[in-house]
Amino acid sequence: MPEFRFRTAQRPDIHPLELVVQSVVGDSLEVLSTHLQTVHESQVVLIARIKAIDEKVKRWQSQAEIDTDVKAMEERLSLVKKRLMVLLDRLDVIEARVKRQMVT
Repeated sequence: MPEFRFRTAQRPDIHPLELVVQSVVGDSLEVLSTHLQTVHESQVVLIARIKAIDEKVKRWQSQAEIDTDVKAMEERLSLVKKRLMVLLDRLDVIEARVKRQMVT
């Protein structure tokens, strides 16, 4: 059966049934398009916020690493301080012996 096409004043290649479907579904498609645009804009905002949060987390992690390094250095300093105290005690003992030998 041949397909009938009615000529329209605007576009002769559009079937009248297509125009009916477009007029019935057109509003829904427009609303859907608006919602999709809103979702896209929300995604852009969320991506920007996620990037900002990611940068803050990276800065926090680097600060935590620095703090860890500082703690490790404090521990090393504490060990060196203990060794130095032991050496100073030995030096006091040696100085006392030298003084005794000089007196005698």
